[in-house]
Amino acid sequence: MRGLFYLYYMKLYIPFFCICIVLFSCSDSTSLEERLAVELESGVGMQKGSIQAISVKNKKEYALEELTLEKEVIKEADRKVHLQFKEELPVGYEIHYTVNNGPLMISKTAEFEVEILEGNNVVLAFLSLANGLRIPNEKAVFLKNYVVGEAQQSDVTETGIHLFHHLPNRFDSLGMYLDFYAKNIPAGSTYFARVIADGSQFNLPLNKAFKLNGMTKEYHNLRIQLIDATGKVVSGPFNDTGVISIKVE
Repeated sequence: MRGLFYLYYMKLYIPFFCICIVLFSCSDSTSLEERLAVELESGVGMQKGSIQAISVKNKKEYALEELTLEKEVIKEADRKVHLQFKEELPVGYEIHYTVNNGPLMISKTAEFEVEILEGNNVVLAFLSLANGLRIPNEKAVFLKNYVVGEAQQSDVTETGIHLFHHLPNRFDSLGMYLDFYAKNIPAGSTYFARVIADGSQFNLPLNKAFKLNGMTKEYHNLRIQLIDATGKVVSGPFNDTGVISIKVE
């Protein structure tokens, strides 16, 4: 099964594309720029070499905090799944989704299609803002494994402990956002995300979003791992991304 995950991941990952975010105007007295503004949390961050990881959150209240599946159509002949959510996305909202924890894709409407291959196809969708931050609410997440063929269904949506990352395809020298979605983490545990950026290691809590500052305009290496209380990488197909090469513009 692990090989199937990696096969799908590589197919999506090469090339690792960038998606331009289009900002819309709004008639509300609050401008879209203000709605999408973020603020850094004082006292929550760390510096390693030239790179800084600092906690970040949205300034404004959320107009929408839930993502509810309304319709699901599995097109076996086309190897696709069509998903439609019932919520109408307000201006400045998007759905960010991945398959098998691969590169992020973006839908500006409440419906989209994903391609599925032989084996396990774990579809994860986040309700997010166009600034690159996802809505930090368990009800704003959709997770389901679509199994094609005779492969056994994994325990991703059942009991397995897994770490998914939310890394928007917006890489610039002003910083980039990174946060996590952890599944089935034991209550009261001290699991955390180990983020290795160009050799600098950051041990980050799973319940916060971070901005990585100091990424110069060139290629950088990033690796994300789920670590348990003993300091070991947790076993699982999504708990170690391996080295991801990203280009900062």
